[in-house]
Amino acid sequence: MAGASSAVTSTEKRLEGGQLQLRRQQEEYRQRAAELEAGQQQKQKQLDSLRRATALFGERFSLKFRHGQDELCLVMTDIDAFEQDREFCISVRITDNVYSVTRCEPMVPGLEELTAEVNRTNDFAAFVKSVRKAFVAVAKQARGL
Repeated sequence: MAGASSAVTSTEKRLEGGQLQLRRQQEEYRQRAAELEAGQQQKQKQLDSLRRATALFGERFSLKFRHGQDELCLVMTDIDAFEQDREFCISVRITDNVYSVTRCEPMVPGLEELTAEVNRTNDFAAFVKSVRKAFVAVAKQARGL
């Protein structure tokens, strides 16, 4: 009888230990779920912020971003004074921190130099401004202005 009582006590202790371990794991899982939820909310805020910034660029700078396969296409309008809805496009790919232009419509003179400059400075905003200026010059030249 003493052996059975000892076995029951031992089993109860193991059961209590197992229950304690399960409660700890549950708490860890709850904490991890809360952390993941907070991270998800933060990512959603960042995404919303980026979407607002993209919309602002579209409105203020007549610039739209389109994502292609492994590249970003920047579509600009309000460049040609006589055809404001005309789209000018440049597609850029970044591989190993090196920018390369995969498409430019219409082609602009000095594109190689602009690409070399963005690779030297990593100033993508300046690159976009320079490309826009080049598009304006091409549009004016095409109109004989």
